[in-house]
Amino acid sequence: MIASSPMQKRGAQHERWLSLVEHINRKVVGQPEAAKRYARAILAGEMGLTRKGRPRSFLIKLGPTGTGKTSMTVAASELLYGTDAIIRLNMAEFQEKRDLARLLGENRNDNGYLGDELDRLRKAGGHMLLVDEIEKAHKDIANVFLGMEGATVTMANGKTYYLDDIHCIVTSNLGSADAMEMGNLPYALVAEHIEQEAMTHFRPEVWARFTDKIVFRGLTYRVQEQIARDMLTDEARFQSARLGREIVIGDGVFRFIVAQGFHETLGARPMRNTVEYHVRAGIVEKILECLAEKGIELPKDWESEESQALLKAIVQTLPGSKLRLELVGQELKIRTE
Repeated sequence: MIASSPMQKRGAQHERWLSLVEHINRKVVGQPEAAKRYARAILAGEMGLTRKGRPRSFLIKLGPTGTGKTSMTVAASELLYGTDAIIRLNMAEFQEKRDLARLLGENRNDNGYLGDELDRLRKAGGHMLLVDEIEKAHKDIANVFLGMEGATVTMANGKTYYLDDIHCIVTSNLGSADAMEMGNLPYALVAEHIEQEAMTHFRPEVWARFTDKIVFRGLTYRVQEQIARDMLTDEARFQSARLGREIVIGDGVFRFIVAQGFHETLGARPMRNTVEYHVRAGIVEKILECLAEKGIELPKDWESEESQALLKAIVQTLPGSKLRLELVGQELKIRTE
């Protein structure tokens, strides 16, 4: 018998590495250049190509809000390590100097929020730390994260965490206005311009610490159309599973969602809010109709298994085999078919 060599074995990790770019592009629409560059940087760390004593990667993502900087990080983490195996820190919550004590701990008995999160991350088998909108952080707090190139951070209680197995991902909206205006220009020109703009915010020695700078484009109308279609399909699928009945999308619904949700500067977030609001409003109205007709007593806790079973039972009493989401005036309504 001939023993198999390591190169002949193709396991789950191998498949995840090979599919990372494709997976990211499915989750984040309209950023193919950023997706490829980000995946290559992450995989370099995963393959052990990073120098000893440094994080697996130390990256900054630049570009307008709502373009996928955070979503791309989460998508990669979920594929590589599983759900919730990531630390997400929003710097809008760390704008005051006093927040430094909350982050690192107040005294020798306090491990700090970051320390607790790093402990949780290790237990979850994750290796990704995401710091969103670094420009909003108090300068002392920003310096904590910008100093992580050294792959260590020490809490108030004296405990030191070594980050050489961590991907440190920083995001920033710096250069957003320019990115929107440069919409259809070649990616290399957009990236160069946005990087030059961002460099004015960071000291040269800090800017040089980032192992890569990844620029995100503004989302064009056509890209947002595709995003709207994906979001609408995903929300219908989610609610179908929740209600126990298939929801199909009627004529005119997609065009209505795009018209209501498109935003030139805020990216995909308004589109997601539009999809969720209108689809769920239509479902709520139909359920209220059923409750009124049948005189069913409302449960106190809709999240309990018993209440969810009641919700499905209510929906099952509706005629037809499917629920159809239709545009009626300026609202979405649920009809049966």
